[in-house]
Amino acid sequence: MASSAPSAPSAQSSGGTKRPREVEYTTRPMEAYHQKRTNDSIHSTISLCPAMQVLMDHNPYFQRLRKLKQLGVTESVYINATHNRKEHSLGVAHLAERLARGLAERQPKLGITDKDVLCVKLAGLCHDLGHGPFSHVYDGPFLDAMRADQARRKEEV
Repeated sequence: MASSAPSAPSAQSSGGTKRPREVEYTTRPMEAYHQKRTNDSIHSTISLCPAMQVLMDHNPYFQRLRKLKQLGVTESVYINATHNRKEHSLGVAHLAERLARGLAERQPKLGITDKDVLCVKLAGLCHDLGHGPFSHVYDGPFLDAMRADQARRKEEV
C-alpha cells in the first residue's frame, strides 16, 4: 500500500471565505516501515525508526517545522546559520535516544525499557511542535524589559 499525505483542498464557506476541507490521512501499517537513516551536518547519521517516520510523514504540524528557522535572525549575521526546526528536532530526538540508552546501560536498576527509550526519542522529536516563528526572540532582554516595566507599574499604583 502506498503512503501519501494528500493536501487539503479549499472549499468555499457560506461567507465566501476559503476554509480547508477535512482530509483523511492514510498511513501504511507500522510493519511496512523499515529503519531508515538520514545524514545530518552535526550528528553525521541519524536513524529514523518507523514511529518517527509515521510522525514526520503524516503530521502537518511536524511538516511546518521545515519553514521555521531555529536560529531566527542569526542568518543575517552568520550566512551559513540556516538550521530549521525540523533539523533541530531530528537532532534532539537522536540525542534523547542516546541519553536514554546510555542511562539504561549504566543504570540497569532503573528498568528503562525499549518502549521508554522510544517515548523519550519521540518526545525529543515533538518538543518544538508548539513553537511559532521567531518565538525565541522574546526570550532574554525582551522578557527582562517586560518584567521591569510591570514592576515599575506596580510601584506607581
